Amino acid sequence: MTSFSDFTHTTCQLRDGKSGATRHNADSLKMTASVSYQVIVDKARVGGGADITPADISTDHIRSLSDLPAVNVTTYEYSGLINPYLVCISKNVTRDTTNGLKFIVDCGFESPDPIKSERAPQSPPAALSDITPSVASQITSQLRPMWSDKDDKQCWRLPTGTPFTNPIVETVPVLTIIVTQYETSIDFSTMLDRSYKLNSATYRNQVKDSWMIGAVKASEVKVKLASGEVTAAKVTYPITFAANEFKAVFANEPPGQTPAIVYGSTFKYGHLQARPLVDDHYKLYNPDYDPNLPDTDPNSVEFTLEPIVNLKTKEPTTGYIKQDGGTLRTPVRADLGDDRPSYMFFRSQDRIDFSTFLQA
Repeated sequence: MTSFSDFTHTTCQLRDGKSGATRHNADSLKMTASVSYQVIVDKARVGGGADITPADISTDHIRSLSDLPAVNVTTYEYSGLINPYLVCISKNVTRDTTNGLKFIVDCGFESPDPIKSERAPQSPPAALSDITPSVASQITSQLRPMWSDKDDKQCWRLPTGTPFTNPIVETVPVLTIIVTQYETSIDFSTMLDRSYKLNSATYRNQVKDSWMIGAVKASEVKVKLASGEVTAAKVTYPITFAANEFKAVFANEPPGQTPAIVYGSTFKYGHLQARPLVDDHYKLYNPDYDPNLPDTDPNSVEFTLEPIVNLKTKEPTTGYIKQDGGTLRTPVRADLGDDRPSYMFFRSQDRIDFSTFLQA
């Protein structure tokens, strides 16, 4: 059995390369290229002995040569120029019919992630950080329940006060940008730490919690730098923007905001989860409450849970409550056209500082 140490060879890049770009969707494209190599195996066997014959060398020997591009690893290089966003996706070896020790190797390259625009080849950069990140985008949609329609009319309950079985929903656009960049290295722990995280500070002119990084993807590739070929990590970050906001209908809800929430101000809550302050009961606090009284005294009870009833029919219904204490929110402010609840907000994802690792 012939091993790689038994023979020597010469490899040269041929001039019949091709390149192209095709539309991926309305906002991105894919680039492709192909490069061919000629490999000639020397007849003389390393260390002496019988000459190498075509029967000694398989096409798999040639496919596995280290000086040829490796699938999913090697980035595009031709005539001293590189395109780091084209990665080898195929390699096919054909033996010459007239010379059994001569082989043609056809290598295909493609941009595996959508890119925004065509990238021209460039001279090998000094550092990985000199490679401009690729940024693509896509628009999807989601359904969002509405309390007031586009004419500011309440749209969640019947005139009797009974909530609709199915809420009225609005179809809203969702923007996802896809940032692909080169990093020196990245491990599984770092990928996990950066996945499904919210921005802790302003990112792309949007407030904290507006963006969430999805599942981080990475692959190990070889990139030609001015100093030579290096192994690097090509990392892709899908980052989704949530343009969720609401107009406050009650002061200081949600509490703790700076500046303080006032009626009519807008609160951008992004990827926070929202729950309406709507209930069929409310807390009625006892103004004479004294915790030092014995349990048998009515004034030892701080509050009671009271049902919300329709003032006309006296039937149980739902109403708006305040986050601070759960008391009944009255009036409903129908006189101001705001027959809708306040909200509680919850952050279910951790925050990280995007600026410490994102290059775009």
